[in-house]
Amino acid sequence: MLLEAAWDVKNQKAVSRTKFKFDWMIVACAASRNVQRIYSDDGDILRCATQVPIQTVKQADLPVPSSARQLRIPDTD
Repeated sequence: MLLEAAWDVKNQKAVSRTKFKFDWMIVACAASRNVQRIYSDDGDILRCATQVPIQTVKQADLPVPSSARQLRIPDTD
């Protein structure tokens, strides 16, 4: 798959060519290692991964471990 064919012209112009190639390099490395998902908040990497297809997970979608949750503040009556 050619990099230029994966995105339309509008998306190609929105990012620099270097970033475009770097994002695809990350996704290509992941695909070559047969990964099942990529954890990233970078929208361009998420867009590239959908072309391969590799599942993507944003940080906000990850569950918060119970040890990291804020304790409840007791009521003061």
